[in-house]
Amino acid sequence: MNLNLDVQSWGIVSPGGTTVLSLEQKSEWPAYPLPRLKTNRKATPINKIDLQSLAHWQREPRLRRATPMTYFLTEAVDQCLKKCMNRDRLGLIVINFTGSITYSRRFYQEIVEQGPRAASPMMFPETVFNSPASHVVAQHKIGGPVYSLLGDETAWIAALETAALWLQLGKADEVIVAAGYEIDAMSVEAYHAAGWIRKGMIPTEGAAALSLRRADPTSSSRTIHQTEQGFLYRTKAEFLEVKSQMEKKIGASLPTEQILWNPWTTTNASPRTSHAFGVSIGWETIQLLQTTRETVLPVFGCNHQAGFIRFN
Repeated sequence: MNLNLDVQSWGIVSPGGTTVLSLEQKSEWPAYPLPRLKTNRKATPINKIDLQSLAHWQREPRLRRATPMTYFLTEAVDQCLKKCMNRDRLGLIVINFTGSITYSRRFYQEIVEQGPRAASPMMFPETVFNSPASHVVAQHKIGGPVYSLLGDETAWIAALETAALWLQLGKADEVIVAAGYEIDAMSVEAYHAAGWIRKGMIPTEGAAALSLRRADPTSSSRTIHQTEQGFLYRTKAEFLEVKSQMEKKIGASLPTEQILWNPWTTTNASPRTSHAFGVSIGWETIQLLQTTRETVLPVFGCNHQAGFIRFN
């Protein structure tokens, strides 16, 4: 799909900070041990956000019991708003992978362990997938269309395409695409079961956001020019066929070692790599927008799908 999107600004919340430079120093991010839910198992290294750095959002009345992902998204979107001219015509698309599972687990754990009367009803609204987007919209007074999108890494591509459609149809003058991810021990157990931790994945928290407008032909700024998705695979053989199809579409060979961690492109011998699903693709997009040459970012989703983003 031809997008022709101008990037107005971006927002970064990472374990290393809020700058592009912090993304270039992923290898220096501190890894914290997350205790396993299964006893007698070695703790899992994770890259965690220091919530103290977002204490100013936690003091906001609307956000006092919000999930960590909500704080990440609120901060990333806030960084995008400095150039926004009209929030009434601003759209927002929020990408989740597992959603706000921290409170979901706590809510149902209290029911199981203490009974229904002990489960806090104040906690239940935070278990809804739309709650982070709702908080961000209310906190920043965003008046345009709002959409929550659940998916793996390729959801970032779908969000960019949705933003382009909103702008083309006049639904908004500007759209922020934001991805957030928070870590919970329950999801990490699932990554262990899938073999992802064994293959070098370090679960990583954070958020990424882009503020987008329709490209101005007279502008010299970098643009997100084109996307392609819908390359599906179930087996290693199908994955290799999809890789070949993508190379034909792109017009160049994909590197043997992909930029981002992925269970389909990573071996057990590969270095341990930080990964935050859609957030990782957002971070990589922001980094690539710093270059001056045309660039293609291949995106391989952990849920058996792939695509790419082309920049001008």
